[in-house]
Amino acid sequence: MITARLRKMHPDFPFLFTIVLPALLMCAFVFLYPAVLAVRASIFSRSGLSFNHYSHLLSDNLFFRSLLRTFLFAGISVSIEFVLGFVIAILLAAELRGRSFFRAALLIPWVLPPAVMGFAWRWIFYEEYGIVNDLLTRLDIIETTIPFLADPRWAFGTLVFADVWKTAPFVGIILLAGLTVIPRDLYEAAAVDGAGVIRRFFLVTLPMLAPYILTALLFRLVHTLGIFDLVWVLTGGGPSSSTEMVSLYITKETFAFLNIGYGAALSVTMFAIVLLIAATVSFLSMRRF
Repeated sequence: MITARLRKMHPDFPFLFTIVLPALLMCAFVFLYPAVLAVRASIFSRSGLSFNHYSHLLSDNLFFRSLLRTFLFAGISVSIEFVLGFVIAILLAAELRGRSFFRAALLIPWVLPPAVMGFAWRWIFYEEYGIVNDLLTRLDIIETTIPFLADPRWAFGTLVFADVWKTAPFVGIILLAGLTVIPRDLYEAAAVDGAGVIRRFFLVTLPMLAPYILTALLFRLVHTLGIFDLVWVLTGGGPSSSTEMVSLYITKETFAFLNIGYGAALSVTMFAIVLLIAATVSFLSMRRF
């Protein structure tokens, strides 16, 4: 029945489905097969079916601390990225000379591999020979170097800064795409009604950008909650586990301590949390638009 409806809506559906089928099979092999193995490993042990891993998870304070830390990191990073993204989008939407160049240049941080970027930031924030400490010392702002990556009070903020630098331009590009399709007639009508710049932003810009905001929000939340490579290269989860996200905790339990079953249970639980968040955002988006 569903196939008949799709064929009626699009006569070329069988041909299009044939083209997409290899990609679907590849995704099923790459994603579904490991997912099934993870679920199986999380609920089966040598004695048979068991939910001991999940019961242990509920009393694992280290997991909940890393989960809270991950949500905190995601909340702070995504909030700053959207504020800067709005600024970037508004500036690039203006009639400025060379804006095409700046639009392309802003994507450079996004396309850089996180591992490469992590090593670069380690060098920049290095305590003894880092550029930041050297500059602050030369300007007589500090007398002693700041251990950005070795002090828990600085490491978390440094990690947020690196993630924002990488992703804020990408969020700005998404919002810019929304700004370019807003009809100018709406701004003119709002101006005729006496709306100022700020009021026009809340009455016209923000509602029209809502689909793009939700798209960027969904993308960033899913990516940030599963962040691994940048944290691993930049801080390794330290110092004193101050930057240990859930992904690093799962990796440590699975590969360092060889708790395969428990690591699988952690992975399945985190996947369910991310899936629930993504489904909620998608539902709100579909209901609103």
